[in-house]
Amino acid sequence: MTDVKYVNDQRFGVGVIIGRFQTPNLHQGHHNLIHYVKEHCDNVLVLIGVSPTAGTKKNPLDYPTRRTMFLEQENSNFIVAPLLDMSNDIAWTINVDSIIRTIFPFQSVSLFGGRDSCLSIYKDSGGTFTTNHFSASYKEHQLCNATEMRTSVAKQFINSVDFRKGVIYSVYNNYPRVFPCVDMAVLKKDSEIPEVLMGLRPEKVKEKLYSFPGGFVDPTDNCYEDAAIRELEEEMRISVSKDHLIYVTSTSIDDWRYSGTVEKINTILYKAKIFSGRVTPTQEMIDPEWIPLTRESLSCISKVHKDLFIDLLRSENL
Repeated sequence: MTDVKYVNDQRFGVGVIIGRFQTPNLHQGHHNLIHYVKEHCDNVLVLIGVSPTAGTKKNPLDYPTRRTMFLEQENSNFIVAPLLDMSNDIAWTINVDSIIRTIFPFQSVSLFGGRDSCLSIYKDSGGTFTTNHFSASYKEHQLCNATEMRTSVAKQFINSVDFRKGVIYSVYNNYPRVFPCVDMAVLKKDSEIPEVLMGLRPEKVKEKLYSFPGGFVDPTDNCYEDAAIRELEEEMRISVSKDHLIYVTSTSIDDWRYSGTVEKINTILYKAKIFSGRVTPTQEMIDPEWIPLTRESLSCISKVHKDLFIDLLRSENL
């Protein structure tokens, strides 16, 4: 790896800039690096990193959007190409070299980047070209943080047609999503009549249709079992051990909130047996009741949980 102290008369053949440019506009650090490479290289190749996951906080902008932004703001005849992310650094580095040599088969090549660039990964993984770190002052570096720029932009609302078009474009060009959920069937242990603990969601109070406690899997949950335990605690104030959970079934839920969309909810139903005890109502689960585990109870079960209730009956041989 080479840390270059740049001088005005230093010349390079092909200058390669690798970056993600996941910002609404190129910041000053980008411009400083780009202008140096443009002035000191005969040709410039820009490789824009492309993630296989779209529409995430780390990678909100797609490749065409960033390519257009780059060329418009720099107004230069750069060659711009996509560079796919890979799970293996060596394979990624080989791909970098292959792209460069496909476009510039014979010229001398140097790679340029800032202190947070991928140049160290490239060099440590056997990259064949010279790497040159473009050093910025600490103050300038603080003002050129892409993550902080995205965080700031995410808090801004702009009342314009273009802003609303951009939001729609982003949603329509994201992958269709499946939302993982968990539900819990708590059974009375050693009871003469099989019963399952269910409750009324606030929107189902008037209809008096019961549901299993449960909800969306949280990114902080280590596994589906942990999510089920957490949801049960939040909605029923009941604690169970992971060792007591038994998988019942998994299925797609026809949730009214996603009616007519490509997004779907998939849930996993677990069951656990406990001794009967007092259950505390919560805002999420009003009026908890022990419901007889029989087919006659289906008439008081929420539509979206009827199939889960039937699968629970089968798992209990009822």
